[in-house]
Amino acid sequence: MPTNAAPTRPLAIHKISATCVSPIPWWCYRQQLESRAQPRTMNQFSEYTILGERHFRLLHLLPRKETADTEPPMIECKLEVAHLDLENSFEALSYVWGSPNETRPILLEGHVFHCTKSLHTALSRLVLDDQTRVLWVDAICIDQSDLDERAEQVKHMRHIYQEAQSVLSFLGDPFDGIGAAIDYLCAAADDASIHLNPKYEHFLSVNNMDASSDQLSEYIVRLFNLPWWKRVWTVQEFCLAKAGSFYCGEHMVPVNKMTQGVANLLQHAATCCMADDLAFGRSYALADSDVELDVCDALLRLEQLQQAAELQPEALFHNTLLMFRIRLATDPRDKIYGLFGLAPYIGDLVTMDYAAPIEQVYETFTVAYINRRKNVHLLSALGGNRALPNLASFAPDWTIRPSDGWSTDEGWMLTLFNRAINNRAFFNASASTTAEWEYLGPGRARANAFIFDTICVAELEQINPLLLWETTQGWLKRIHELVKKRTIEAKSVTIEEDGDSYTREDHRRFLRTLCGDLIHGEDGIEEELVGDSPERIAMLEHWWAILMSSDLPSNVSLNTNDLQRSVYTVSQGRSFVITEKGYMGWADNHVQVGDFVAILAGGVAPFILSPAVGADELGKAASGDGTCTRRYRILGDAYIHGIMQGEAFRFAGRETGQFDELDLV
Repeated sequence: MPTNAAPTRPLAIHKISATCVSPIPWWCYRQQLESRAQPRTMNQFSEYTILGERHFRLLHLLPRKETADTEPPMIECKLEVAHLDLENSFEALSYVWGSPNETRPILLEGHVFHCTKSLHTALSRLVLDDQTRVLWVDAICIDQSDLDERAEQVKHMRHIYQEAQSVLSFLGDPFDGIGAAIDYLCAAADDASIHLNPKYEHFLSVNNMDASSDQLSEYIVRLFNLPWWKRVWTVQEFCLAKAGSFYCGEHMVPVNKMTQGVANLLQHAATCCMADDLAFGRSYALADSDVELDVCDALLRLEQLQQAAELQPEALFHNTLLMFRIRLATDPRDKIYGLFGLAPYIGDLVTMDYAAPIEQVYETFTVAYINRRKNVHLLSALGGNRALPNLASFAPDWTIRPSDGWSTDEGWMLTLFNRAINNRAFFNASASTTAEWEYLGPGRARANAFIFDTICVAELEQINPLLLWETTQGWLKRIHELVKKRTIEAKSVTIEEDGDSYTREDHRRFLRTLCGDLIHGEDGIEEELVGDSPERIAMLEHWWAILMSSDLPSNVSLNTNDLQRSVYTVSQGRSFVITEKGYMGWADNHVQVGDFVAILAGGVAPFILSPAVGADELGKAASGDGTCTRRYRILGDAYIHGIMQGEAFRFAGRETGQFDELDLV
């Protein structure tokens, strides 16, 4: 059913499954953690042979046997050892493992092998009547009880999925209405000109349902909320495929057909067909899900996969991690390992080690990746809640999963991705300097950076679309008055004449800060820099006048909505901040008065650091004179108006590239 319930704000750290986090510092108990490592299958299958270098196994799914029994015969399979460098003819399976406690028996090399229910369902659907089918299935073709083999075979998955004749993707269990959802997508694929909106004479409809139907909308949302769309491993399995098909129950549709249908629907939604009264624009909360989606959000799950497939392997790995961080993995290490196949150029960056503590994997990868790329773009994934209490602040927490919490919701995670793309396109706070980090051991790293300023005001944003307009308007007025007061106070100290005035230029600086100096361009999608453009500044002033009026609904225009979206992008999950030197901007919502604005080498945006030292050290830490060992926690990147293009070096009296060494924990 559709819902518009506003999410609540969770605490900075929340619990996740005990199988995912160690309750004690990981560096103290590595041996204990290694001994606790569990295989990913419930079988102790004794027929596996040791694989040679660049060898892998293929599964031969034998033909269905005729039987007089009412019960279907047991599925029979055999294993073949093949070489990666030889020509092999096979299909690869892409599916979700499902619960290890819900299993079904098959015969593997004449022995009973218990596979998960979801795998059994897939094999039952694929078995042929008159010939053997050759497949690659990770749960069977890899000895999951052998962590060394598992790590070695994961390295080959890029090659395996690229070489497969087809990748067969099993989305999950079917539901009532899946046929209508698939029919609608296929009809959209067949005719790119057909509209969604019933106001047009030529519009898309199946079974007397169209874009105004809540029932059809919920069917489509449910289709793209099936388990396959939520798992991290399925990303590379889709992106590397030559060809493929989606399966769900008795339904099968070619990947290219569904992809075309989604593309056509999104094109119409973006250009001519969306309206507030359409069901396609409403969010739906499903009984078996903890996130809400509207139809366009749901369709984007396939659109993003297609974009990633077209970009790889040239896509930057930190972009891939950010784009798909909402996806889940049984083993949290696979939030990184499971995407390595899309980035062959970093294959030697870290050693895949499934016995290593999660925190170690995330921390060492972060430092190694920063040093490889010579920048800190990966740190744009910081911010919001963290689920691993022992993870160092400089390492993104990839275990965070989507939920209805404001900073773990799917929209917020995608906002981080969009914000990171915008930052790299328009800003250069560190003046193209090179990041040089050193891993100092568990929970510690050293970075070249410097403290620039200190936060003196932090106000949690209240301008997101889930709030009442009166709340947002009141908050904006209060922030505006606070900025005016601070501006006048700063002028009274530095300017002898007219020191009590708040000028039009000051107001424009405030407006540019609110939108992060970016607004949506004429296409409504790509951002454009406001800068000193008279036309864009005039748009901002018009937008502000509308926001402050008492009859907002009658004054909303397309440009106003585009500006509002720009403000949401820069502000979501953040607080409005003012610094001691008079700068203002947006920083992670956990920022507090007394935290620092810092420039990290290789960063396109400033970062907020929280002191991890005693109160008597704060003065030394803020001085930036290098006379004490300083430790900081990173909260995340920030938008600080006036220092987004490398100006901080000059304003701090430093040569460009002149950094201190800061210890991060």
